[in-house]
Amino acid sequence: MQKPFLIFSGYNNRGVIAFCRFATSENIPFHVIACEQDDPILATTYAKNVIAVRRRNSLTESGLLSLLKDVKNTTNVSQYHCLPSSEYLNRFLLNNREIVERAGIEVPLCSKMIYEQISDKLRFSELCKEAGFDTPRNLTGNSCLEFPFVAKPKCYFDDSGKVQPKPVIIQTAEDFGAFSKAFNKDSFFFQEFVNGESHYLLLYVSKNGGDVAFSQRNLVQQPCGRSIIAAIPTTLYKESITLRYISFLKSLGFFGLIMIELRKCEDRFVMIEANPRIWGPMQLIVDCDSPILAAFAREHGHLQSRLVVREPKLNIKFFWSGGLASRQQSRSGLTFHGYSPEVFMNEYGDWLRHDVWLRPDSKDVFYREATQNEA
Repeated sequence: MQKPFLIFSGYNNRGVIAFCRFATSENIPFHVIACEQDDPILATTYAKNVIAVRRRNSLTESGLLSLLKDVKNTTNVSQYHCLPSSEYLNRFLLNNREIVERAGIEVPLCSKMIYEQISDKLRFSELCKEAGFDTPRNLTGNSCLEFPFVAKPKCYFDDSGKVQPKPVIIQTAEDFGAFSKAFNKDSFFFQEFVNGESHYLLLYVSKNGGDVAFSQRNLVQQPCGRSIIAAIPTTLYKESITLRYISFLKSLGFFGLIMIELRKCEDRFVMIEANPRIWGPMQLIVDCDSPILAAFAREHGHLQSRLVVREPKLNIKFFWSGGLASRQQSRSGLTFHGYSPEVFMNEYGDWLRHDVWLRPDSKDVFYREATQNEA
């Protein structure tokens, strides 16, 4: 019997819904554990797949085991694959892997040590540099005052076990002063801010050799390096750098889903960071018919009879109109990568046709975000 996927929602919502759409289209069974009553998935057609709602954002060993017991009693399913839907969830699963898998939940992730080498920003940057990939220049001492630069947490957790903040772009001496007061500088490292086109290299690195790649170019992004708002597919995944990264990841012992963020500077692709999990604009690979998720599903017992032979579509766009709201909350405004606000506004109608939420299965989420943005 095929194991259904168990999905923890409430975080990385656009990526979660993209996977739900893929699974539904391929008749892959899945159940969802939502996060409190304001989880966007409860306003979609996939609310019918929700079998439990957790009342707390944080996870504990005892709380998870109790939740899994309730899930099994509700579904009469004893074995699941857990979708790697967020960084916090992945870290929790890896820290409690033996207990979780003994409870019947397979964790489709590499080892904890390898995962942390890739997800922790300082270590992965060091490994990439050692392997001959371009990385941003590290800044130390007085060179930190070469504005702008980026302050990145060395590890996901600080020494007390608290989740570190996301990278911070330091534009001015005043920004650096405020940053130094708010955070422990010893928990961060500093790198030059790299200008250039923004690209995502999207991979499924297989344990059995069925590696799959795709790529996108990001055109519009939320302020301060936050979520992607608008992106288009590219053919970067067909270039030699893709095979280099796949070989490199395999040499580390990695397998699974991963997004590598790159900046193109002249003829170089500079590695910014990597996220070994599903990513926010995953709807693009679903709409483009990239076989990444099919390869992932097949390696976990689904789609065994399906042959992936078709080429992905390249005339599709990713758009999240709800992500425009933060423009009103930040003095820095939206970030445009090789794309202008004027062209974006002229093409807005076409972008809206590709909106991740403006679809029959999630239109209520679209209206809710639009209403909140107006407020």
